[in-house]
Amino acid sequence: MMGHPAPRAVPPAPAGLQDGPIYLDYNATMPVDPRVFEAMLPYLTTHFGNPSSSHHYAEQPRRALATAREQVARLIVTGFGQAVDAALEACVVPGFSRIGLAVRSRLLPEFTAGDPPAIDGKIVTITGATSGIGYAAAVALARRGAAVHFLARGRDRAERARRGIAAESGSTRISYGLADMEDLDAVRDFARQFNATHDRLDVLIHNAGAIHPQFRTDEAGTELTVLGQVTAPFLLTRMLMPALLAAAPSRVITVSSGGMYTQRLDPAALQMPETRYQGVTAYAKAKRAQAALSREWARRMAGTGVAFHAMHPGWVNTPGVAAGLPGS
Repeated sequence: MMGHPAPRAVPPAPAGLQDGPIYLDYNATMPVDPRVFEAMLPYLTTHFGNPSSSHHYAEQPRRALATAREQVARLIVTGFGQAVDAALEACVVPGFSRIGLAVRSRLLPEFTAGDPPAIDGKIVTITGATSGIGYAAAVALARRGAAVHFLARGRDRAERARRGIAAESGSTRISYGLADMEDLDAVRDFARQFNATHDRLDVLIHNAGAIHPQFRTDEAGTELTVLGQVTAPFLLTRMLMPALLAAAPSRVITVSSGGMYTQRLDPAALQMPETRYQGVTAYAKAKRAQAALSREWARRMAGTGVAFHAMHPGWVNTPGVAAGLPGS
């Protein structure tokens, strides 16, 4: 009587495929060299069975091999896409140019998975939503069914933005609160008002940002770039944490900037002295700090259901860029 073959050790996945998510719904359209499949056979036969054996694939070996090849193609293309994404990120400039968008939109699943799901009933708070990226995000999220509550400095701009977001999205669930992110007392008031009128918060997006060409501080001596883009977002996250926990799974998204790649994180030098102050450098330092804080938040809140993400949007033609980097 023939026995089953002894179990074999699982060989490691090919280089580049060991780590990272595997998107089984990825629509692999790129041609793959057939020789890659031959190199993958040891991995395939261990995980999926040998098409020529008495395994469960034996009844339809051709279909089994085709299925295996399709899965490998998905793995390869996904791994390739992640490698290209990492390379673009390392090169910095191509990563957040039109080149980066064009390449990623063809390779990464988050661009190719089809229409994003509806988020009916979710509550989203966005800072800096009266123009630019924040405004576009508010419109997109409202179209998908979210109730958008944004933070703005002045009532006139806020009301114009509210009407515009409602008109472009077709949603009536658009509201706002007033606060200047460079005024911590105003941020505290905004958070208290939100907590008093909402029982949960599904998504918090830190999007507000500005480049200050001149050195300026608040009454406590904190430079405004650090105040508005590091201290205030931290305070707002902390004060809204009960609402985020109540909505878990929820998330906090920080819109950083590619400018962060130009600066190392040195907490002792985060606030530049007036004598050496440069607005663009101060902005880049703050954006680097934002990403670091997001990672620390994620570490401390692990297991709570509140996820933290940091991203940079690329080179976007917004009023903020035009004002902060004239002629760019």
